Amino acid sequence: MYNNSQYPQGYHSGYPQYQQGYENYNYQTYGQTYTPASNVATQPVPPGDGFTATNWTTTTTPTTSSDNYTTVKTDAVVKEMEQQKAQLTKQREEYVRKVSVLRRELDQLRLQKTQLMGSSKSSDRDISNILKENDKLQSEIQGKMKAIQNVIEMLSSIIKDGKSVADLEASLNEVANAHENAWTATPEKKPF
Repeated sequence: MYNNSQYPQGYHSGYPQYQQGYENYNYQTYGQTYTPASNVATQPVPPGDGFTATNWTTTTTPTTSSDNYTTVKTDAVVKEMEQQKAQLTKQREEYVRKVSVLRRELDQLRLQKTQLMGSSKSSDRDISNILKENDKLQSEIQGKMKAIQNVIEMLSSIIKDGKSVADLEASLNEVANAHENAWTATPEKKPF
């Protein structure tokens, strides 16, 4: 195996603990393999004191293919996929809500900009500073919206339900309007 005589006499390593060689290690049985009987799963017992690779004992269990096991396994996989899809759908709904909030803020900034441009009550310098800030905020919101819409499209491609961002926003608005109509339609309880 490892031969210390390959080094010239007088050679001293910076690591003397590694010059001892590998003579003390028992590598004679290295490379021997155990071949189990066919159709039987084997598991070797870990070696301990007095055990070598040639006298290991094995425990054998016959392998069985159970249709019940595969059915349970496929059912579990299907259930896990449904849970993941539901979680991704919920996540996508949250992102659609964020986009709708950002769209409202962007609309408010645009309205504010048109009002400021039509107003001549303040000084031109003040208005130009406000308009610059307005433009900056609009561009930031548009960047956020674009990033969120990309995430929504990615989630939609994973979910594969065929809904676009516009469809999702429309359904969110319908739900919000129905909720608002139900809230206003309920009679208020007045104290006597």
